[in-house]
Amino acid sequence: MGKRLYIDDIIHFFGPLHKVKTRERSGWKERGVERAETIGAHGFGAAHLAWLLANAEGADAGKAMKMSLANDLQRASLPDLTPTSMAYFRQSEFEESAFEELAKYLPALVRKEYQTLLEEFRKGESLEAKIAREASKLDTILQAIAYERETGKRFAASFFATYSGDFETETGKELYSQLRQRARRGFRLKKVYDVRIEEAERAAAEPK
Repeated sequence: MGKRLYIDDIIHFFGPLHKVKTRERSGWKERGVERAETIGAHGFGAAHLAWLLANAEGADAGKAMKMSLANDLQRASLPDLTPTSMAYFRQSEFEESAFEELAKYLPALVRKEYQTLLEEFRKGESLEAKIAREASKLDTILQAIAYERETGKRFAASFFATYSGDFETETGKELYSQLRQRARRGFRLKKVYDVRIEEAERAAAEPK
């Protein structure tokens, strides 16, 4: 039997969760994306990619995923810095106090684990930390490609340039290389469930 968790812990914890789930990423707004993904949406994608990368690398997938989620939840207590704003502020200065703010909302059950995961992520030395970092970058590149399809604007090239040399794991380097080659030739992101969703919507709209 684990430690007891109370609903008041969950209600208090939902504050930063809700902020991250609903707060749009500033970088996409700066690039003119009207309905930009939220920080939580990015975290959702990055956590799943961390799961895949960790399995491919033989790493601790649960730890890599939790590290990815902890890093994005930290954004509830951080300004959403972009390359433009980072010219004026040092992100590390904000991160030093961000956990203290976030810790006020974390259930005691996970507070120490969150701190440990965030410190490991910032150092970027462990395999799981490298995977979590790479997963975030891969998700951003894929989202850039998705926005290119939606808006007709060019986004991906700048991210490929920015992240060149940032991938350290064998899987990460190979995926980055393959994705860059595919992007040069052009490709459509697959939408597996669109047909089923459209069929369900048509069926629901039909008079009974």
